[in-house]
Formats: sequence, C-alpha cells, structure tokens
Amino acid sequence: MLVSESWYHKLDPPARELVTRAAKEAAQYEWKWAAEQDKIALQQCLDRGMTIHKLEDEPVWQERARSLWPKFYEQVGGQEVIDEVVGIMAK
Repeated sequence: MLVSESWYHKLDPPARELVTRAAKEAAQYEWKWAAEQDKIALQQCLDRGMTIHKLEDEPVWQERARSLWPKFYEQVGGQEVIDEVVGIMAK
C-alpha cells in the first residue's frame, strides 16, 4: 500500500483497518490478475511462433549472477540495498 503516512495516521482505527484490508485484497487480486495476463501473453507469443528456451541449470546461473553483484554495489546504493532486495524477494 502506498499512501501518505500522515494521511493514514489521521484516519481513525476502524478506517485504517478498512484501508489496510482493502489494500491487501487489491494486492492479492493484482497478483492473480498479473499471473493470468502472463499466461495469456506467453500463449500469444507461442501462437505467433516464439520459441521459449527453459533454463535447465538455474542454480549455476544464479551463482554466476551473484558473483557480479559486488561490481554494482556503489551504483545501487551499497550491498545493504542488494541484501534488502534479496530478502524481500525471498518472502
């Protein structure tokens, strides 16, 4: 949920709960909708002749990619930023 923190805290507790619940429901709907749209887009690509190659050795690719991360720490705000993003993605 992305709202002004000051606006959110001005709401009375029942209104805050309602806004929070609505945001959670909207997020769940959006994730489901996005997954459906991904499937539709993939099928359209396949129908138009696109070839999809699936990665068979994903752990190897992941490790090689991670070995490059230190080169970009300064550009993205430091290792802490990368660690935070990885933590969020792991949830």
